[in-house]
Amino acid sequence: MIKCLMSVQKVPNDGKHLSQINRVVTFLTCKGWRTPSEIWAGFSDNGIEMTDMTKRGVIKKIERDNKLFGAE
Repeated sequence: MIKCLMSVQKVPNDGKHLSQINRVVTFLTCKGWRTPSEIWAGFSDNGIEMTDMTKRGVIKKIERDNKLFGAE
């Protein structure tokens, strides 16, 4: 279930737009390593910055982190 207050946005993958990671993000896919020019980013309720190549991927990571740490 997606929370109404969840903020997920598309940002340039240059490291300057991520407040915690501060580096270019690379993803391992079935076709090898990919470094997209833009990525999706958002924060879990625990304050951890999550990134993925798709909006749905970020939402799944945020939901998983919220469930693991019991932040409802």
